[in-house]
Amino acid sequence: MENSSSVNYFRYNEDASVQSIDPAFVRSQAENWLCSQLFEGLVELNEHLEIVPCLANGWTISEDFKTLIFSIKPNVWFVDAQHKKVKEMNAHDVVSSFLRIVNPQTASPGAWVFNDKIRMDLIESNDTLHSEFPFKAITKDSIQITLSQSFRPMLSLLAMPYCFIHLHNDKGAHFLPLGTGPFTLKAWEKNVTLLMQKNRHYHQYMHDLPLPLLEGVWVDLNKNKQSAFMGFLAGKYHFFNGIYSLSKDELFTQSGALKEKYQTRFHLISGPFLNTEYIGFNLEKRPEGIVDDHDYLILRTCLNIATQRSEIVTFLKNGFGEPSLSGFIPYGLPIYDTYRHSNVIEDPKRAEYLMTQLGFGPQNRLTLSLHTTSDYVDIALLLKNQWSKIFVDLKVEIHQGGFLRQLIKKGDIEMFRGSWIADYPDPENFLACFYSPYKTPYGPNYTRYHNPTFDSIYRISNYSSAPINRYEWHAKADQLLQSDFPVIFLFYDKTVRLTQSNVKGLPSHPMNFLNLKKVHLE
Repeated sequence: MENSSSVNYFRYNEDASVQSIDPAFVRSQAENWLCSQLFEGLVELNEHLEIVPCLANGWTISEDFKTLIFSIKPNVWFVDAQHKKVKEMNAHDVVSSFLRIVNPQTASPGAWVFNDKIRMDLIESNDTLHSEFPFKAITKDSIQITLSQSFRPMLSLLAMPYCFIHLHNDKGAHFLPLGTGPFTLKAWEKNVTLLMQKNRHYHQYMHDLPLPLLEGVWVDLNKNKQSAFMGFLAGKYHFFNGIYSLSKDELFTQSGALKEKYQTRFHLISGPFLNTEYIGFNLEKRPEGIVDDHDYLILRTCLNIATQRSEIVTFLKNGFGEPSLSGFIPYGLPIYDTYRHSNVIEDPKRAEYLMTQLGFGPQNRLTLSLHTTSDYVDIALLLKNQWSKIFVDLKVEIHQGGFLRQLIKKGDIEMFRGSWIADYPDPENFLACFYSPYKTPYGPNYTRYHNPTFDSIYRISNYSSAPINRYEWHAKADQLLQSDFPVIFLFYDKTVRLTQSNVKGLPSHPMNFLNLKKVHLE
């Protein structure tokens, strides 16, 4: 497949499974990366997590945060693989894309973006004339979104791939992979290769230069990570994402720098990543030997203060991370970072004393089971060593990712390794993991945490239409988590991107988005 037509193609390997590039069904980072080259939303997030216009020129939001009106950018086209302009995008395409997402027959995993925030009954009855009908094309150049209640982070949600706009298929339910993005789909052989080519009618410019700067994107779909990494070292690929465990000590120092001998060959791009790694407790399943909720809280406190997070970051992550000492909301949200409180302490001696108060000691040790996947065994074994000093014998149970998720949702296990990567850049997205109405299977509250005070703060900070400082309320909620300890906070992650030295214009991104619009090869 490699020939002269692939010159100025950005090439990388994707080792994760790619099942769909349909915005309604993308589930993983791998699929999001591909989908976001082909499709776009009304708004997008830049590398500073600022919400900026994309398919919308601008917008207004009502004082009660329930009505959002967007003006549609003119002269934006759906383009096919033959570089043909198929249709000019307008407000009706936005409406049809959003209605498809919330349609129960679509069964989109992204329906949650709208479902609990709009009048679904009006959609089911097709009462388009009702004043609260959720999606209305006021004109072909203007769309109105009406929420059933205030939800302040709504604008951030509209930047998600689920809310990307695509061409509606009038001839049936079959999805047409036609978007307005910087690239168009050229070829896709599943589990082998996916090729995208430059959209020659793209609507964005850098100064007076039409974007994108690349001729195309070539993605190999090889699930062998070692083979992909060797391909990067050999110069076959322009880009490698993340830390490859078998070579991290060869490439990086323990402080997160590229070793000197590689600095002329590769470029390291790293920065905050909105991802919190943690150990979760099932609060409805106390470990054997823990008699009541009070003692369970003491145990969770002991494990938190006995955990020496800097060892994980330094020795297992080569410095690519920050110890989680200020709750569940990670670094990387610029406004919130000024409000965060660091209440988590590390005190193994105090943990040892508290464990003796619970009745445990050298002759009466507590046995716990930690469930994880093979990718995180190194963290589990380090915790096993640390906790052994406070009279805890840790059994590490290894599962496939899908099976582990089933065990967590069913509540069959007492402790598990987890991570939460932001769906959108708002503290609410992290705090939702502990909101009691979202207890699994109704949402992402996998620990089954329930604190009425936390729930009240969550509602005030996100659903109130009153003029409040949301970030102060978010900080209060996160402080509660730092005293109730439904999880063990491990570390806040960082993005790690390696590129060949001739790759220019690829930014870091706190959501780990892959924005190739301004990338060029020297």
